[in-house]
Amino acid sequence: MKVRILKAEKIEFPKLMYNERNNTLILATGFWDETKHNYKGVCLKSKHPEKIGKSEGYWNAVAFKIFEGQVLIENN
Repeated sequence: MKVRILKAEKIEFPKLMYNERNNTLILATGFWDETKHNYKGVCLKSKHPEKIGKSEGYWNAVAFKIFEGQVLIENN
């Protein structure tokens, strides 16, 4: 038996998504595939510096919520 869990909310991409546990902020550009288990997008901020700038399909949709704050982008 296969079970698919789909996100109930409809998200219009691109969207800033936040994972509080890992202090990770991504710019999600869509779902990785039709299962909607993972977002595709790029990591903008994380407590794991090696993830910043990565654009892989491992951004687990269940772990992220829509970011409701403000982001300041600086060129250092």
